[in-house]
Amino acid sequence: MPSSCLLALDDGTHCFEARTLGQRKLDNVREQLADLRRIESVLARLVSECENVRGAVSCPLIFALQRRR
Repeated sequence: MPSSCLLALDDGTHCFEARTLGQRKLDNVREQLADLRRIESVLARLVSECENVRGAVSCPLIFALQRRR
C-alpha cells in the first residue's frame, strides 16, 4: 500500500484499490461516451441527409435502419 494512503474503507478495501477500481469504471464510462458520440454523429448525418432527399429517392435513414436487421 502506498505510504500516502492512510485510509481503509469499511469493507477493508484500501484506498489505492478503490482508486484503481474507480479508474477502471471511469475509463469504461469514457469509452461508452465515445461510442455514444459516434452514434450521435452518424444519426445526425442520416437525419440531415433525409432532410435533403427529394423525389423518388429512398430515405438514407430508413435504408440504414432496415439494413441492420
